[in-house]
Amino acid sequence: MQIYEKYANRLFYKNSTCALFAPGMMEMLMEMVSLKRVVITGCCTDICIQNFAIALRNFFDELNMDVEIVVPKNAVETFHIPEIHDRQVNNERAYTVMENTGITLVKTMKKAEEVPKGFQNVVELIVEMLDNMIKGNMGKKGQPYRNYLSTLFAFLIIS
Repeated sequence: MQIYEKYANRLFYKNSTCALFAPGMMEMLMEMVSLKRVVITGCCTDICIQNFAIALRNFFDELNMDVEIVVPKNAVETFHIPEIHDRQVNNERAYTVMENTGITLVKTMKKAEEVPKGFQNVVELIVEMLDNMIKGNMGKKGQPYRNYLSTLFAFLIIS
């Protein structure tokens, strides 16, 4: 996995709820020709995070770039105002919308080995095989069903 360190400390100043439209963001993303994964963290899950994740998914799809967008649930949050903006309800809504548009939601980010070993190697092999099978048969439209089909596959193998 390539880490784009030259961009690691770059700041973008946005004037909207979507960082994709911040000056220079799209140009920077297009320079990253071997980009495979983007991890989004921040505040306002149901506003800025959701808007950025969905716009980014559309951006990569338009350019035919196969980039996974990951949102760790323990690294995003929204605000709570009693009787106006319920934190838990709005987080859950945002998670559902993002997942339905092909964004990968994870509970937490764990540091995986750069070169898989042992059980991780087997799991990554199976996940990659299933992912390629779904993409080959259903194309990008199959992405929202990836988690369901993978669970079904695991259930059938285990039982």
